[in-house]
Amino acid sequence: MNLGIFSKSLMLTLSVSLILYGLSGFLAQSGITAFGLLSDVWKLVALSIGLSIVAAVVYPHIRGIKQGDQMVAFLRREQVAGGVRQHVMDVVFATALENGKVNQKIKIALGNGVQAEGIVTGYGGTFSPATLKITETERFG
Repeated sequence: MNLGIFSKSLMLTLSVSLILYGLSGFLAQSGITAFGLLSDVWKLVALSIGLSIVAAVVYPHIRGIKQGDQMVAFLRREQVAGGVRQHVMDVVFATALENGKVNQKIKIALGNGVQAEGIVTGYGGTFSPATLKITETERFG
């Protein structure tokens, strides 16, 4: 869940809810509203919080990965040390060169001039960037 999106959508939905609550008496006298939702401020606040949580959870899936997004990439490699073969997982920072969604292959650029392709494994949240599993690398330039 993205806390930035949650806080922005909470401010927007709470504002709309409080405006509707403030206008509920006028709307009821005009005969516009036929249900009691607008007259109960706590129901409107609960609705605002619920809509904000849904927006914060759904937004990364709708947006996906955009070109220029920072990502964390996982790179598997083998290393031989003292005659023993070891499998190592390196974590590197990368920049997306293409748009993509989870389980799609996209191109990325690493900080050392290497371009790579990988499969998006997860979207970013509040404190973590999107993740990617590198499948191919190539030397650039």
